[in-house]
Amino acid sequence: MQLNQSELIARKELFAQIEASLLPEAEMRINAINSFEVESVMFGSKPSQKAYGADGDLRFELGRWDDGRFVPFGARLLHPFRPPELDVAYPKETAFLWRNMFRHYTPITRRLDYFEVWDYFSVKRATDTDVREKALGLLAARIASKHPAEKVKTGFRYIRYAEQYVVVTEVESRELAAAGAEEYKACFSLLNGFLKNFEFTK
Repeated sequence: MQLNQSELIARKELFAQIEASLLPEAEMRINAINSFEVESVMFGSKPSQKAYGADGDLRFELGRWDDGRFVPFGARLLHPFRPPELDVAYPKETAFLWRNMFRHYTPITRRLDYFEVWDYFSVKRATDTDVREKALGLLAARIASKHPAEKVKTGFRYIRYAEQYVVVTEVESRELAAAGAEEYKACFSLLNGFLKNFEFTK
Protein backbone atom coordinates (compact mmCIF):
# COMPACT_ATOMS: atom_id res chain seq x y z
CA MET A 1 0.00 0.00 0.00
CA GLN A 2 1.34 3.42 -1.00
CA LEU A 3 1.91 5.81 1.91
CA ASN A 4 1.12 9.47 1.59
CA GLN A 5 3.68 12.13 2.44
CA SER A 6 2.61 12.68 6.05
CA GLU A 7 2.68 8.93 6.73
CA LEU A 8 6.18 8.66 5.25
CA ILE A 9 7.32 11.53 7.46
CA ALA A 10 5.68 9.94 10.51
CA ARG A 11 7.41 6.62 9.92
CA LYS A 12 10.78 8.29 9.46
CA GLU A 13 10.39 10.31 12.67
CA LEU A 14 9.08 7.32 14.60
CA PHE A 15 11.94 5.08 13.46
CA ALA A 16 14.42 7.79 14.46
CA GLN A 17 12.89 7.98 17.96
CA ILE A 18 13.03 4.18 18.35
CA GLU A 19 16.67 4.11 17.23
CA ALA A 20 17.60 6.86 19.66
CA SER A 21 15.59 5.92 22.76
CA LEU A 22 14.80 2.19 22.59
CA LEU A 23 17.30 0.41 20.36
CA PRO A 24 20.45 0.74 22.55
CA GLU A 25 18.86 -0.89 25.63
CA ALA A 26 17.07 -3.50 23.51
CA GLU A 27 20.33 -4.49 21.82
CA MET A 28 22.14 -4.79 25.16
CA ARG A 29 19.41 -7.16 26.35
CA ILE A 30 19.33 -9.25 23.17
CA ASN A 31 23.13 -9.45 22.79
CA ALA A 32 23.33 -11.14 26.19
CA ILE A 33 21.42 -14.12 24.73
CA ASN A 34 23.40 -16.71 22.78
CA SER A 35 22.22 -17.77 19.35
CA PHE A 36 21.50 -21.47 18.88
CA GLU A 37 20.18 -23.82 16.22
CA VAL A 38 16.97 -25.85 16.14
CA GLU A 39 16.29 -27.99 13.07
CA SER A 40 18.69 -25.94 10.90
CA VAL A 41 16.96 -22.71 11.98
CA MET A 42 19.21 -20.30 13.85
CA PHE A 43 17.47 -18.59 16.75
CA GLY A 44 18.91 -15.12 17.27
CA SER A 45 19.77 -14.63 13.58
CA LYS A 46 18.94 -11.41 11.76
CA PRO A 47 16.95 -11.21 8.52
CA SER A 48 18.87 -10.45 5.33
CA GLN A 49 16.05 -8.98 3.22
CA LYS A 50 16.24 -5.31 2.26
CA ALA A 51 12.88 -4.55 3.90
CA TYR A 52 14.47 -5.16 7.32
CA GLY A 53 17.38 -2.80 6.67
CA ALA A 54 17.91 0.75 7.90
CA ASP A 55 15.57 2.27 5.30
CA GLY A 56 13.17 -0.66 5.00
CA ASP A 57 9.46 -0.84 5.83
CA LEU A 58 10.13 -3.64 8.34
CA ARG A 59 13.09 -1.99 10.10
CA PHE A 60 10.89 -2.20 13.20
CA GLU A 61 7.68 -4.19 13.63
CA LEU A 62 4.96 -1.67 14.38
CA GLY A 63 1.94 -1.68 12.13
CA ARG A 64 0.53 -0.07 9.03
CA TRP A 65 -1.51 2.95 8.07
CA ASP A 66 -5.02 2.30 6.78
CA ASP A 67 -6.77 5.35 5.37
CA GLY A 68 -5.04 7.69 7.79
CA ARG A 69 -5.47 5.39 10.79
CA PHE A 70 -2.55 3.47 12.25
CA VAL A 71 -3.26 -0.24 12.83
CA PRO A 72 -0.73 -2.18 14.99
CA PHE A 73 0.35 -5.57 13.64
CA GLY A 74 -0.41 -7.34 16.90
CA ALA A 75 1.60 -9.78 18.94
CA ARG A 76 3.30 -11.77 16.17
CA LEU A 77 3.71 -10.92 12.48
CA LEU A 78 4.91 -14.04 10.66
CA HIS A 79 6.97 -14.07 7.47
CA PRO A 80 7.35 -17.02 5.07
CA PHE A 81 10.76 -18.55 4.44
CA ARG A 82 12.21 -21.52 2.64
CA PRO A 83 11.92 -24.60 4.85
CA PRO A 84 15.16 -26.44 5.61
CA GLU A 85 15.40 -30.20 5.47
CA LEU A 86 13.88 -31.61 8.66
CA ASP A 87 14.88 -34.95 10.03
CA VAL A 88 11.35 -36.20 10.64
CA ALA A 89 9.77 -39.12 8.80
CA TYR A 90 5.99 -39.31 8.79
CA PRO A 91 4.47 -42.79 8.33
CA LYS A 92 3.49 -43.40 4.69
CA GLU A 93 -0.19 -43.84 5.54
CA THR A 94 -0.35 -40.17 6.58
CA ALA A 95 0.35 -39.19 2.92
CA PHE A 96 2.69 -36.27 3.58
CA LEU A 97 2.58 -33.75 0.69
CA TRP A 98 4.73 -30.68 1.37
CA ARG A 99 5.97 -28.26 4.01
CA ASN A 100 5.83 -24.48 4.57
CA MET A 101 7.61 -22.51 7.29
CA PHE A 102 7.08 -19.09 8.83
CA ARG A 103 9.28 -17.03 11.14
CA HIS A 104 9.01 -14.12 13.54
CA TYR A 105 11.61 -11.55 14.57
CA THR A 106 11.79 -9.45 17.72
CA PRO A 107 10.13 -6.08 16.98
CA ILE A 108 13.08 -3.74 17.59
CA THR A 109 16.29 -5.77 17.44
CA ARG A 110 14.98 -8.04 14.66
CA ARG A 111 16.30 -11.40 15.90
CA LEU A 112 14.55 -14.66 15.06
CA ASP A 113 12.66 -15.79 18.17
CA TYR A 114 9.87 -18.06 16.84
CA PHE A 115 9.04 -20.24 13.86
CA GLU A 116 6.22 -22.45 12.67
CA VAL A 117 6.33 -25.54 10.47
CA TRP A 118 3.19 -26.24 8.42
CA ASP A 119 3.10 -29.85 7.18
CA TYR A 120 0.37 -30.72 4.67
CA PHE A 121 -1.21 -34.16 4.19
CA SER A 122 -3.57 -35.42 1.49
CA VAL A 123 -7.27 -35.74 2.27
CA LYS A 124 -7.62 -38.11 -0.70
CA ARG A 125 -4.84 -40.50 0.33
CA ALA A 126 -4.97 -40.32 4.14
CA THR A 127 -7.59 -40.45 6.86
CA ASP A 128 -8.17 -37.82 9.50
CA THR A 129 -7.58 -40.46 12.18
CA ASP A 130 -4.20 -41.54 10.76
CA VAL A 131 -2.94 -37.97 10.49
CA ARG A 132 -4.11 -37.08 14.00
CA GLU A 133 -2.70 -40.24 15.60
CA LYS A 134 0.55 -40.63 13.64
CA ALA A 135 1.62 -37.10 12.59
CA LEU A 136 0.15 -34.64 15.08
CA GLY A 137 2.84 -33.62 17.58
CA LEU A 138 5.51 -35.90 16.08
CA LEU A 139 7.91 -33.11 15.07
CA ALA A 140 7.20 -31.11 18.25
CA ALA A 141 8.00 -34.15 20.40
CA ARG A 142 11.26 -34.78 18.56
CA ILE A 143 12.37 -31.15 18.97
CA ALA A 144 11.37 -31.20 22.65
CA SER A 145 13.48 -34.33 23.18
CA LYS A 146 16.58 -32.52 21.88
CA HIS A 147 16.20 -29.18 23.69
CA PRO A 148 15.43 -28.42 27.34
CA ALA A 149 11.94 -27.07 28.00
CA GLU A 150 13.29 -24.02 29.84
CA LYS A 151 15.12 -23.00 26.65
CA VAL A 152 12.77 -24.06 23.83
CA LYS A 153 8.98 -24.06 23.97
CA THR A 154 7.16 -26.33 21.51
CA GLY A 155 3.50 -26.77 20.66
CA PHE A 156 1.28 -27.97 17.84
CA ARG A 157 -2.17 -27.54 16.37
CA TYR A 158 -4.28 -29.24 13.73
CA ILE A 159 -6.22 -27.74 10.81
CA ARG A 160 -8.45 -29.45 8.29
CA TYR A 161 -8.93 -27.76 4.94
CA ALA A 162 -11.06 -28.92 2.00
CA GLU A 163 -8.27 -30.95 0.41
CA GLN A 164 -5.53 -31.09 3.04
CA TYR A 165 -4.93 -31.91 6.66
CA VAL A 166 -2.36 -29.59 8.23
CA VAL A 167 -0.17 -30.15 11.27
CA VAL A 168 1.38 -26.91 12.57
CA THR A 169 4.43 -27.20 14.84
CA GLU A 170 5.25 -24.12 16.95
CA VAL A 171 8.83 -23.55 18.16
CA GLU A 172 9.88 -20.62 20.37
CA SER A 173 13.08 -19.53 22.07
CA ARG A 174 11.91 -18.61 25.57
CA GLU A 175 14.75 -16.14 26.21
CA LEU A 176 14.46 -14.37 22.87
CA ALA A 177 10.66 -14.26 23.08
CA ALA A 178 10.88 -12.72 26.58
CA ALA A 179 13.28 -10.09 25.28
CA GLY A 180 10.91 -9.45 22.39
CA ALA A 181 7.99 -9.00 24.77
CA GLU A 182 9.93 -6.25 26.56
CA GLU A 183 10.60 -4.64 23.19
CA TYR A 184 6.88 -4.73 22.35
CA LYS A 185 5.96 -2.95 25.59
CA ALA A 186 8.54 -0.23 25.07
CA CYS A 187 7.73 0.12 21.38
CA PHE A 188 3.98 0.49 21.72
CA SER A 189 4.29 2.84 24.68
CA LEU A 190 6.40 5.14 22.51
CA LEU A 191 4.07 4.59 19.54
CA ASN A 192 0.93 5.61 21.43
CA GLY A 193 2.49 8.84 22.62
CA PHE A 194 3.87 9.60 19.17
CA LEU A 195 0.58 9.11 17.33
CA LYS A 196 -1.30 11.36 19.74
CA ASN A 197 1.07 14.21 18.93
CA PHE A 198 1.44 13.65 15.19
CA GLU A 199 -1.01 15.34 12.83
CA PHE A 200 -1.74 13.48 9.60
CA THR A 201 -2.85 15.10 6.37
CA LYS A 202 -4.06 13.24 3.31
